[in-house]
Amino acid sequence: MSHGAKPADPTRRALARDAAEAIVLAEGAIAQSIDAGASAAGTTLPDGGHNAFGERLRVHPSLGAADGIGRVRRAAERVALGERLALMASTAELLSASAMMATMASQRLATVFHVLEPAGAEAALALSELGWGLLFASDVEESVDLTLVARRAAEDSGTPFLVVHDLAPVRRIEPLPPIDPAFALAFVGPAESRVRGMSDPGHPSHAQVGARAFAERVPFALASALRELEALTGRKRDVLTRSAAGQGADASLVLVGLGGLGDILLGEVPRLRAEGHDVGAVKLTAFRPFPGPRLVRLLARALSITVLEHTDAPLAQSNALTREVKSAFADALTWAPDYPGIGRLPRVCSGVAGAPSHDIEARDLEAIVRNMLAGDHGKRFFVLGGDASLDLERTRTEPRDAKASSVFHMRGLVRDGAVAEATAELVTVVIARVLALSVRASIRPLSPADGPGVAFDLAAGAERPRGVHVSPQLALLVIDDMTSLLRGNPLARLGRGATVAVPTHKASPEAVWGDMPPYAKTIVFDRDARVVGWEPEAGTEDEARWLLAAGIAGVALAAVAAPVDGRPRVDASLVEREVGDAVRELSGDATSDIGRRAGDAARRAFEASITVPRGLVERDEDAIRLGRKDARSAIA
Repeated sequence: MSHGAKPADPTRRALARDAAEAIVLAEGAIAQSIDAGASAAGTTLPDGGHNAFGERLRVHPSLGAADGIGRVRRAAERVALGERLALMASTAELLSASAMMATMASQRLATVFHVLEPAGAEAALALSELGWGLLFASDVEESVDLTLVARRAAEDSGTPFLVVHDLAPVRRIEPLPPIDPAFALAFVGPAESRVRGMSDPGHPSHAQVGARAFAERVPFALASALRELEALTGRKRDVLTRSAAGQGADASLVLVGLGGLGDILLGEVPRLRAEGHDVGAVKLTAFRPFPGPRLVRLLARALSITVLEHTDAPLAQSNALTREVKSAFADALTWAPDYPGIGRLPRVCSGVAGAPSHDIEARDLEAIVRNMLAGDHGKRFFVLGGDASLDLERTRTEPRDAKASSVFHMRGLVRDGAVAEATAELVTVVIARVLALSVRASIRPLSPADGPGVAFDLAAGAERPRGVHVSPQLALLVIDDMTSLLRGNPLARLGRGATVAVPTHKASPEAVWGDMPPYAKTIVFDRDARVVGWEPEAGTEDEARWLLAAGIAGVALAAVAAPVDGRPRVDASLVEREVGDAVRELSGDATSDIGRRAGDAARRAFEASITVPRGLVERDEDAIRLGRKDARSAIA
């Protein structure tokens, strides 16, 4: 068997548009076969290719969306023969085969199944009692990392693992490094040296060890895989993550969430602390094995804890994660082995975060903090937006200084979903390449209050941004249609000192300003923002998509690389070259002149944005007076 696979180009960056593509990126490098089923519909599979070890990669034919039992049976047979297999399915498919999965755990078939859950990742907690390890990924990069970690831990411990990935309507896009063959060899190694068939005397099923004693290996195998991943990649992962030192590491109020929900909580902590709240957050990545002793050590000093979940179980004592947290504290209070001794219990509140497709808003978190500060008068259980909801209307979140955050937040507002996806892909790739920043983007349908169309939200920073959601303070807002300002209020989240970019064919900034409605002028003036105009280039339907994306990429680069001492940190020729190259790569069209035209469109948009000084337009007192009332009602 050949292991002379061609090394990956370290300068090339893959693009994972969602969790399914992230799984294929990782498993395509280390697995011998992939059973993707209907859950990965539309994902390009590496059929007929080879993995990072030079082994032939087999893609199993689909057995139908409803045949979960048949798919799990086929997977169990292949794993029992010593094959390194990855299966991708929904929670519903796997629940129909839960008895067979429990048998796989008792037979110690070390494999990895991926749960792609479109209805909220926590629905997969129904699979938590089958004897499998259970990890929750919060974004596309974590989907790649946890896929690798689960494979390593499963084969080290002889225990199968489930990795849960959220396929909510809000799509995540992120440039990722490809899996290098040298890394794959060092981290997991080829299957022939790691995986044994059940007929082999060395298979874990032949070990004369009880199930509980055997399960004690799992935490150590998982911890070892996480440490090795950090040593090889520099990306730190853990079974639980708490707020950094100085950001609520020992706070009196703590928010706890699982997977993507926990990531959003961690991302909101700096803002809440800046408002004077002694708040911290803890994100759990592993539900099985549950890190009870470590969790108690992190939460023991808290006065009040709120556990936030997506899934409600009204007939249970508590919801799933809340129940685990309370059980861990009960063991600690009764001095159970391995647990730290504690003398009191913090107040534990439980919240359900409404619909899984709805990102947590800033006012949601502020209402939760207010509820914890109320002490015994606060609600022990609540639903954000439900019958037992908190009082959200008392808090109106006003955008603050967009430059006060170390993370750059922008929003693009476009009419077409295909344009939003192309723009998000292009802008993330270009910013990562040109400025060497960590970039994450998400695509979401707009609410009626924000206007018609589709939005992509982007966060970029030296450190990898957490919890890409709708930021309360945007540094840049780009719209592709001026009429959007008349059918909603996309400026409501504009931060102080921010930039609004609008499409125009007019040459002067004064003419662009004249097209703005009065309420928009009021918001721009009150927040010391500025308006820049950029001219989209016409073309065929497919060309127009990339040319529009290129123009927005030029505006974004001008905003992210703000001038220092009057001189831009990025040269226009660099913008033209990088955007052109990226469009040729992403569009898959290297023969036409779309790359050249896109580069030219990006350069012109970049130059138009970088040269417009703040305060160029005179204050329009009549517009401010007429628009202030409309602006206040629109923001509210």
